[in-house]
Amino acid sequence: MLYNLVDSIYPMLIYYVAGSVLYILLGTALGDTLVTALTALVMLPVVLWLYSRDKKMGKIRIKKAEYKAWTYILIVVGAVIISQAFTWIMNLAGVTQTFSNEAQESLMAGALVVQIAGFGLIAPVTEELIFRGLLYGRMKAFLKGYQAVLLSSAIFALYHGNMVQIIYAFPMGLILIYVYEKWGDLKAPIVFHMAANLVSVLINAFYKM
Repeated sequence: MLYNLVDSIYPMLIYYVAGSVLYILLGTALGDTLVTALTALVMLPVVLWLYSRDKKMGKIRIKKAEYKAWTYILIVVGAVIISQAFTWIMNLAGVTQTFSNEAQESLMAGALVVQIAGFGLIAPVTEELIFRGLLYGRMKAFLKGYQAVLLSSAIFALYHGNMVQIIYAFPMGLILIYVYEKWGDLKAPIVFHMAANLVSVLINAFYKM
């Protein structure tokens, strides 16, 4: 059990360490936004290789469903509605006023093109490979289904660090797993994650105009 747990978590730990090292080395010069995007870019080939290896070894146990091109439109629309609904509920409940979201605000302070490329395109691919592809995929092999869903979503939430993001990321993690299981293809939660991040970046940029 302990070995399986470590085997599931270590890709995320590598991602975290890589981000911390790059921030120490380049944070002052490049800023939070660019360092975060760079971390996702550097780690992408690593986690892609790990995920591909898991698939070849038969560790990825998920049934792929047939779907049409318009399915991606449905996923994008769903992501926009759900992510903004979560944000609205959190604002209404006073979560964003009660807890500091300084870390997220500093990440949104970078150049818009970097935010779009980093948070909107690169990070969702890397994070879905890590959290749904590797973490959840490996946990399914030794935990009951609901345990793998809850634990991997909790880890995904805790990874984001501050209370506002934890409250947002936990239910989002559950939904991303549902999307993954529904269509049986990691591209589905990647597209969902991209859409959710992009709309947040663009709305934030609009309010700063």
